Amino acid sequence: MKVDDSNTQTNTEDGGVARRVAALIASLASAEAGERRAAREALEAVGPAAVGPLVRELGGLDEQAREEAVRALGRIGGSEAVPVLIRELEDEESRCRWLAAEALASIGEPALVPLLELLAQGVGTVHLRRGIHHVLHTLEKWHPRLLAPVLAAFQSDVPEIAIPGTACAALMALNS
Repeated sequence: MKVDDSNTQTNTEDGGVARRVAALIASLASAEAGERRAAREALEAVGPAAVGPLVRELGGLDEQAREEAVRALGRIGGSEAVPVLIRELEDEESRCRWLAAEALASIGEPALVPLLELLAQGVGTVHLRRGIHHVLHTLEKWHPRLLAPVLAAFQSDVPEIAIPGTACAALMALNS
């Protein structure tokens, strides 16, 4: 009887990738900017397999490490990164907030509905709304008719009232 060891090989390879990703995430905390950048670039090269560990570890990283992790998540992309990047829009550090907005804009479509849902609920801090505005402004080139009213609501006399309604309308238009 022949034993199928393909799962063992796959599991060993997966374990190797997981260890490599964990080591690279730890390197994001290096005092050396070049080492942090190299770790981020290596995580980007790993691709989607790095997203889950980055998402899980992001909250425990220092500011410089978070910046690199957020950059990596934006470049790798994928919907799995969207919720944590949205949370980063409220980071205490302005650079992390800006990078999170840039990452969400880079991810594009998978970020659109969750951002509009937040606006429709009328929740969030000023930082969150500013970050969402930046992302939607970037995505407007792909959805001008959908997003122009939402972006205009940010400029209204009472944006906290105007934004939820226009975001709701945009969501309904997306779902129709």
